[in-house]
Amino acid sequence: MFNGSKIDKWADYLISAVRYDSDLNNRMVAYLKVHEDVGNSVGESKTWTKAELIEALAKGKTFVTILRDGSGNWKKGYDVSITASKEIFIRTDFKSIPGDFLEDLPDF
Repeated sequence: MFNGSKIDKWADYLISAVRYDSDLNNRMVAYLKVHEDVGNSVGESKTWTKAELIEALAKGKTFVTILRDGSGNWKKGYDVSITASKEIFIRTDFKSIPGDFLEDLPDF
């Protein structure tokens, strides 16, 4: 958890929130709140598109979801990966099923 003490870096980038397209049947990510992981703190959030995230993953960048705990500290969530069938999806559960899935992230 990021609480001011030195910790190991979790990933290149951290995802704290997600916005899905309005079509709930497909559950496709439209935008994400992405922060740089600087090792002992969470960088400022920037809004990324799904395409930007996929491009960074394809270049070897790593992503982890983050959530606030009851004390307001960041805690590590899940590794983010891409899966592909007819379309490319971003998921935290590594399942090869249609749709994006980022477990436990709040909407923004």
